[in-house]
Amino acid sequence: MTTLSPGAFLGIAISAVALLGSLIGTLSVIFSAPGKGERTYLAMGYLVLWLLAFGFLALCFLLPSPWAHVALVAFFVVIPVGAFRITMKSQIIRKAESLKNS
Repeated sequence: MTTLSPGAFLGIAISAVALLGSLIGTLSVIFSAPGKGERTYLAMGYLVLWLLAFGFLALCFLLPSPWAHVALVAFFVVIPVGAFRITMKSQIIRKAESLKNS
């Protein structure tokens, strides 16, 4: 029977804490959105972003060596760009909802 080394256990623990913190941060952004339209957009946008992140990470582990690196580069480009676009679009939706309500 194989046991985990202390370094592997620590890496898994830190990854779990980081994943939980990211999930809590995502949920707090969604629930703190003031309007219904913005909240809906954020929920759908971040759902797609989380699915893309898990998909890219799965590809990194499943693909052979040169293609795994391509998936990793795509991960580091697509995820930040997606988060930036979601943030910009939610600001536009927030502005439109505040103008509509006033």
